[in-house]
Amino acid sequence: MLAGLACAAVTGTLLGRHLWRLAFPAQAPRFDDAWINRFSLDRYRPMRRLLAETDFEFLGREGRVSPKIAKNLRAARRRIFRVYLSDLSRDFYRLHGAAKLMLLQAREDQPDLAAILVRQRVVFAFAMLAVEYRLLLHAVGLNSVDVSRLMGVVEGLRFQVVRPAELV
Repeated sequence: MLAGLACAAVTGTLLGRHLWRLAFPAQAPRFDDAWINRFSLDRYRPMRRLLAETDFEFLGREGRVSPKIAKNLRAARRRIFRVYLSDLSRDFYRLHGAAKLMLLQAREDQPDLAAILVRQRVVFAFAMLAVEYRLLLHAVGLNSVDVSRLMGVVEGLRFQVVRPAELV
């Protein structure tokens, strides 16, 4: 019962933190056309494998690593993963800022695009929450972390920002 309460408290804290960020985001980093044109999700490709168990299974089969070293390696990989996650979040909000600016500078109102931007922001926040939760589970050895949904949201936003520029 105590473990359930602790899990509920952590989940509530994470949810509250992400909802707060959604409602009151920090100042988005500056962007420019050169940054947008250079932006690629390829930079985040290592995230897909960083927490995968295949490397640890291989090392375990080969008998090359002790459980303590494997535990330390998993923790180090989670720290690296969190750096990538932070950078991905920053890039999402940078792209989101570019899209909002495009929306404000448009000659005509675009309520469909405005709705898409709001939806993408909400989906991104909840996808981040899911990844954070899975990171907690990973820390106790219960789960792997899948970032495909999170990266899909960022790629969709990038498409919204770059596509109009390419059509001009």
